[in-house]
Amino acid sequence: MPKHSRTYQQARQKVDRQREYTPGEAVRLIKEALGLEKGSAEPNRNKVAKLSRAQVLQIAERKLPDLNAHTVEQAAKIIEGTARSMGVEVG
Repeated sequence: MPKHSRTYQQARQKVDRQREYTPGEAVRLIKEALGLEKGSAEPNRNKVAKLSRAQVLQIAERKLPDLNAHTVEQAAKIIEGTARSMGVEVG
């Protein structure tokens, strides 16, 4: 894999600093919507809550500018994946 030039790396750092999005923000929004303190320690075995489709769409609309998605439906799939990784059922 070729190394990037120094100017590319500097430009990338500048873009990263300009972003206001924090990765944990989607998790925080899901926890707020469900009134949870934390997700499941074993998300594949223990489910802690259920997130409705309407709640998913509401969070997706709010996060759309920060996510790598062009439509609300694409953003909703990202939010659903985040919720599942926390042990939250989506439905």
